[in-house]
Amino acid sequence: MAFTDIAGQEDFKKRLAKEAQNPHIASYLLTGPVGIGKHTFAREFAKAMLCENPSPAGACGTCKCCKYTDAGTNPDLKQIFKPEKTVNIKMEDLRDATDDIDIRPQFSPRRVWVIDLDYLQAGGQNLLLKPTEDPPPHAVFILLSSSPSSVIATVKSRALTLEIPKYDREDIRKILDINVPDCDEEKKVYATKFSDGIPGRAINLVTDTDFADIMDGVFDLVIELPQMSYTEALSDRVNFLKTYKDRLDDVVFVFMSVFEDLILVKSAPERKNLKLTFDDKRNLIEKFVTENKKFTAGTVGRLSKAVENFREMAAANVKYEAAASVMLLDMLKEFK
Repeated sequence: MAFTDIAGQEDFKKRLAKEAQNPHIASYLLTGPVGIGKHTFAREFAKAMLCENPSPAGACGTCKCCKYTDAGTNPDLKQIFKPEKTVNIKMEDLRDATDDIDIRPQFSPRRVWVIDLDYLQAGGQNLLLKPTEDPPPHAVFILLSSSPSSVIATVKSRALTLEIPKYDREDIRKILDINVPDCDEEKKVYATKFSDGIPGRAINLVTDTDFADIMDGVFDLVIELPQMSYTEALSDRVNFLKTYKDRLDDVVFVFMSVFEDLILVKSAPERKNLKLTFDDKRNLIEKFVTENKKFTAGTVGRLSKAVENFREMAAANVKYEAAASVMLLDMLKEFK
């Protein structure tokens, strides 16, 4: 595989290929949400860095260094990812991997360390300070993080941060066709819509039996807000949200998708050609907007804020049912 074999992200691939041909820094920090493809890009970036003849397409794939890398036997590449039996990377494992940084490469033009910082706590990250401060000319670090704010400032300051952009829907669809060719069309359509531009999320969605229930439940909750009683909100709807307590990010994402469709229909003078996420429920969306004359962009802003507060409260270990109740009460205020 070369960069050209990865669907989409043309500008990002060109940037990585250019760096591989002529590195101007010893540390790179690849960032992006879980499922965006950090490991895929890191593998190809490392391979291109180790290649004897890198090009704008990435690694050549034919030199001895590429063949060793493909076989997993290149001694000039060290990869430190999530361990199998522990939650985080052990400090001694990281120390062992970087102690020999001054040893020159055996086959490749460089030596490369790929390290997933998502599984390396702050104490472990401190072990990177010395090797990244003044590394030998042959050393390159490719660091990965889904949460750049959790990377200690001294490590981040020594690295060039490269954020992987989200994919457009056309490229997400191509990725689904490649990775899950036998999946039925309907699942591919909604996985593409709800992927949020993240390939890993799209692939998970086509095999996710719960996500369709989350979509329907959240959509119905929002559409029925004007007629919903406080009793129903604090019993049935809280119980629904509690059922998917472990899917908070998905629940929040669907809420925001419903809000986006509502405001699109509300603000568009011509609705016929609108591309809605919930296109199969267009009639219900239009009915909601028509019947709720006071529904505005300001309403959507306040509803969105209620959902964000819900997310923050749940993340702060506030009792989940209490956080869900606060959100629903704030939402109901908009219609009572």
